[in-house]
Amino acid sequence: MGTFEVGMRNLAGWKQLCSTSASTLTQFCDPGESLMAYAWATQEVPATADSAFTRFVMNLDANGQEPIPVPAFLAYVEQGGHPVLDFRRYMPSSYVPPPRDGTGLEASGAVPTVLRSRFWFAFDVTGTSQGEITGKVEQAKSDWQTFVTTELYPYLLLNSDGGGKKVYARYAGDFLTSLELLDTLQSDLLFALGSVAFVLLCLWFQLQAIWLSFVSLFIILLSLPIA
Repeated sequence: MGTFEVGMRNLAGWKQLCSTSASTLTQFCDPGESLMAYAWATQEVPATADSAFTRFVMNLDANGQEPIPVPAFLAYVEQGGHPVLDFRRYMPSSYVPPPRDGTGLEASGAVPTVLRSRFWFAFDVTGTSQGEITGKVEQAKSDWQTFVTTELYPYLLLNSDGGGKKVYARYAGDFLTSLELLDTLQSDLLFALGSVAFVLLCLWFQLQAIWLSFVSLFIILLSLPIA
């Protein structure tokens, strides 16, 4: 999961769009709302004032070199005391975290197999006139659709077809869902064209007239909207 999300966040378009967000909002696209920020937190040297009491601090950036043990980061998420740290944001409601009752069962608890991550991109569309604002909105839409079409959607497709992969991605998002629907319709259309060609050949064989075969096929297809 960590490798999958790192690969996604390292897409050129992702980096470019995330870098244009306000500095206070980049956390929503890198690392996003993801358990990977806790599981792959970076261990950093503490500030000088804290170095005498703290060996290291955890930067929740999902770019750590070594994973944090599952019981440790799950305990932090469950008992962090922050409203964002809620299991329901990341896992199915049926998931029960491992107990922490001093019996040693923490390490033997069930490891989650279904996780949810969410990412947002914030675009600056402010301007001094309505025309400038409209132009920025249209540009933001164009940049987003180009990125989804050329980079994000192919990457998600590559990691959502099973094939023995360790991560099976299910996804939804602005324009992304519409693009997937159009892609599915185009694939179905290819099958439909094959059926139409087969019917046309049958008509041609029976009627022995190509023009009459096309007219008959047109009438068949026209019956659906007329009905």
